[in-house]
Amino acid sequence: MQLYKITDENGRTRAGFDNETQWGENITRKAEGKGQELCTDKVIHAYTDPYLAVFFNPIGGDYNTKTMQLWEAKGRVVVKASDKVGCKQLTTIKKIPIPILTIEQRAEIAIRCAVLVYKETSFLKWANEWLDGTDRSGAAAGAAAGAAGAAAGAAGAAEAAGAAAGAAEAAAWAAAGAAAGAAARAAWAAEAAWAARAPAWAAEAAGAAVDADPNLNIIAIIRQVVEKEG
Repeated sequence: MQLYKITDENGRTRAGFDNETQWGENITRKAEGKGQELCTDKVIHAYTDPYLAVFFNPIGGDYNTKTMQLWEAKGRVVVKASDKVGCKQLTTIKKIPIPILTIEQRAEIAIRCAVLVYKETSFLKWANEWLDGTDRSGAAAGAAAGAAGAAAGAAGAAEAAGAAAGAAEAAAWAAAGAAAGAAARAAWAAEAAWAARAPAWAAEAAGAAVDADPNLNIIAIIRQVVEKEG
């Protein structure tokens, strides 16, 4: 299967750590651990789309966007999530151009993910006004982030105290609230001096939205945003 891998400017992942790995043209690596769990040494991580790789880089490898390398790769997926996949063996084939995502696009992606899982009225009002350009002020985004964060905290407390069925619902609501809060922070940062934090908050928002709804199609949302401005 065609996949994608991000490395640093020298073609390495995890540089400086015990599991530092050198990649390059037609280089194949195998996972050392037994099993098929993401975020472990049991699989090698990759992405199914170049935009996914770039969008989630801030909370993944967090490589320097000015010097990182994007590789076309191939491997057999043994475990997958909405943001990444895992292979027991991966081959990097060649470097390819890195697609560009602006801070505003990242914020929009985050908001579009959040509105699919968090339906609180005041948040939806703010989100729709941000999306249509009516109000992109930092003050409005900050208020939305605060309200969503408080709701997520309350849901998290309910999750900790509730029975299994209620706790599961509370967990989903907490994740949805976390998605909304992170999306609003990303939008606030996009309009403020904290712009460097916006990409990570946007990725966190999308990740939390997936926690709330594992069927959420992030790449479709990314494509919608990118192609709208193409």
